[in-house]
Amino acid sequence: MASMRLQGKQAQIVSQTLWGSQRYIIVRGGTRAGKTYAILQALTIWVLKEDIRISVVSMSYPHLRMGAMRDFQDILSRYLSDFRFTHNRTTSTFFSPTTKGFIEFFSVDQAAKVRGAQRDVLFINEANKIDKESFYELDVRTKRRVILDFNPDHKFWLNDFWDTHPEPHQFWEITLTYKDNPYLDQSQKAAIEARANDPKWWQVMGLGEYGTYTGRAWHNYEVCEALPKGAVLRAVGIDPGFTQSPTAIVEVYTLGDWYYVREALYDNIPLDALAAFLQRYRGTKATVIVDAAQKEIIYRLRRFHDIPAYPCRKTELSAAYAWLNTQPIRIVKPSPHLLAEAFSLRWEGDRLIGEDHALDAMRYALDFTHLPTILSPQT
Repeated sequence: MASMRLQGKQAQIVSQTLWGSQRYIIVRGGTRAGKTYAILQALTIWVLKEDIRISVVSMSYPHLRMGAMRDFQDILSRYLSDFRFTHNRTTSTFFSPTTKGFIEFFSVDQAAKVRGAQRDVLFINEANKIDKESFYELDVRTKRRVILDFNPDHKFWLNDFWDTHPEPHQFWEITLTYKDNPYLDQSQKAAIEARANDPKWWQVMGLGEYGTYTGRAWHNYEVCEALPKGAVLRAVGIDPGFTQSPTAIVEVYTLGDWYYVREALYDNIPLDALAAFLQRYRGTKATVIVDAAQKEIIYRLRRFHDIPAYPCRKTELSAAYAWLNTQPIRIVKPSPHLLAEAFSLRWEGDRLIGEDHALDAMRYALDFTHLPTILSPQT
């Protein structure tokens, strides 16, 4: 086995993961700190030594594939070429060649797995992007150790869980920064340090300390397990991406006094694929509402794909979120990106901090559903 160049705090993480006594290992840190990589190194060593079941979980499968799974496969190819893990691509499970143990990867939007079989060790990657209900379901099905990593741009449910836990001695926390990452070269470190004059960013991403983004943009919502019977699809909101950002589609249903919102798509797809996806709404009475700034996309959906798409009404953001917090809204699971954005989007003064692609799509559809007369077929 090639040396994994474990040193300093990375070595502490491995030691605590393998031989520590605490149940909860919390690894927070800034950009390029090597949090996930160090944890996966520890888990790889563990599954080679012991017959153990390990689950690596994140907000969505694309997030896992581009992040933790890529890091894990890099570890296998870089350091463990003599150890042939068997990879079941259907279940995203890697079986140890030396024990009967395995490491599986799945996302919180896979409800059957969240509430499925128990495991020995759980690693939640970017824990601040999953909801606390999913954490509780995963936690109670884990026998030995729960590991969580995240960028601490704000405090979240984990802080309350720790503060109110009857056994606080069961928690171990470590903070990593880019200076602890042995894999960064000097040019990468210099690029990070060039942003030291941005105090808000530097506190979180440079120093790995909790940020001060405390004003949640949207807080008045509930989460439900399934869409109730009788709910009527009223509108479909679209925030197009196509280039560097994902395209988000969110459905809005009504039942009684409640709005039910559900994430339908969150992915980088071309316009033709978007048009094909929208065909599923033919035959419904739902109206397709698109970001008004995307006039060319609206035109092409109508002209070339016969999709009756309409522009949203543009609203000042502070007013839009003030209105949103007065509405009776339930987010239908799994909706992983919508939930993550709802939990993390925050105000810093008059600026919104965080991702809001799914939230924008939801707002467009909700606004139309609430005020359907604002649009006309001639718009």
